Amino acid sequence: MQLTKIGNLSFLSLIGGLFIQLGAQLFALLVIVRTLIKAPPESLAMLQGAYGYNSSIYWDVFPNITFILFVIATISNWKNEHRNWILSAFAVFFVAGLCAILIVGPLFTQLTSGELQDGIIELANKWYAFDWLVWLLTLTSGLLLMLRLNRYISSK
Repeated sequence: MQLTKIGNLSFLSLIGGLFIQLGAQLFALLVIVRTLIKAPPESLAMLQGAYGYNSSIYWDVFPNITFILFVIATISNWKNEHRNWILSAFAVFFVAGLCAILIVGPLFTQLTSGELQDGIIELANKWYAFDWLVWLLTLTSGLLLMLRLNRYISSK
């Protein structure tokens, strides 16, 4: 089937949105999370108070935008070669989202609850490791799309 301009535009928008999210995740891991786990519970103080760090506004919105971009790209590319690549990338992205919701989120909540003293360093390291797993899964999703884009461009 022939690729449409809308299909190509939605595919490129998806790639852009996904890599924006990847960049934010990488920044969060390298700057914020590493600071938070440096010496808990003291290092968790940056989350406290009236002006404590809170990135939930971004994380409550942007992954949903990326999800919508996946839906739009899937619909607009349903009858062409991009479809299977988008669906594969979405499956990996979805698994990353499930890990974030079901594993990373609860670990973060437990870590910042203030109730845990024993084993807080191990919990912080576990949270950090799973956060990297989510990033790697999201990266895999993006790389699948980039691989498809490369093959598409190379065939022209």
